Amino acid sequence: MNKLAYCENSFKKYIMKKVYIARRISKNPESKLVLNIKREMSLDEIFKNYSEKEEFFGSYIYNGPWTLRPPVSDDVFAFNNMPADLTPVDVWNMVKQKIESSDVFLGILNNKSFGTIAESGYACCCKNIAVYILPELGISSEELQDLWFVFQMAKNSKRLWCDEDIKMLDIFSSFSICSISQYEEYVSSIIPNFMKR
Repeated sequence: MNKLAYCENSFKKYIMKKVYIARRISKNPESKLVLNIKREMSLDEIFKNYSEKEEFFGSYIYNGPWTLRPPVSDDVFAFNNMPADLTPVDVWNMVKQKIESSDVFLGILNNKSFGTIAESGYACCCKNIAVYILPELGISSEELQDLWFVFQMAKNSKRLWCDEDIKMLDIFSSFSICSISQYEEYVSSIIPNFMKR
């Protein structure tokens, strides 16, 4: 990388927000969302690569998560190239670090996104992250109803919400949400059946 490109990327990192977008891992994800690891890598090398990886996505920096072993179809994954000593706790520690180093967290939920729900809860406990929750497109109203708690939990970060984030992340327009007031109205409409009048 030449000096000018390095300076430009450094400046972008300074002014652009880091966004963590949690969702169920899709089949055959974009290659830039996959962390290339090798069986002979140490855990420190994997952690370093995971924590340093970022991608520029237009107006923001995509800060994770990174797929370690992508699914190619239902319950079939790419060749296992992970070191034998890599544990689920190691993966959680990498994910946790990326969430903590983000400015914005967007959780996209469906009725099988248990990992995303856990990540969302953790992000809500971090006091400096704007947390937004949206359903996966096409989710049924019954499934959405079951996820009400996560939407309400994200309101704890409301003081950090801003219109700039809504405009920065294209998915909000799919829900006709163009401002924080519209997002707040949307989240407030997702309440449990036992609280409906």
